[in-house]
Amino acid sequence: VEGMPPIPLARIARVDLQTRTFYILLATNYVLAGFPLAVGSLALRSLKLPAGTEFLPTLVGSFAMLRELFGLGAFARISLALFWIFSANNENRDEFGRSMMRDGLVQQCALWAFLSPAIMFVHMGR
Repeated sequence: VEGMPPIPLARIARVDLQTRTFYILLATNYVLAGFPLAVGSLALRSLKLPAGTEFLPTLVGSFAMLRELFGLGAFARISLALFWIFSANNENRDEFGRSMMRDGLVQQCALWAFLSPAIMFVHMGR
């Protein structure tokens, strides 16, 4: 802050941006925000659905898991990514590919290499 004397770095013992309670409440709200989708998946599973719609509980449950794993903006990011992937303009597709290579393609591949068998086993367990 301007006009105040500087504090020597050696005197700073601890830095807290928020209280511990704030972070606990934030984490709790983040998890609770996914409950409506999870409960919807369980409710759909308990219904006697027509023959062609048995996949709906799994689809809603998958949305709940994706939302918990990737955060609130996951579906917005997925829709924007699909726009770039299926673009008819080659420059747009090339730009998307360059950003993927720059922003952690290896980490994304490792994540999906783990998630793909997990999702497959969920479907096999039905």
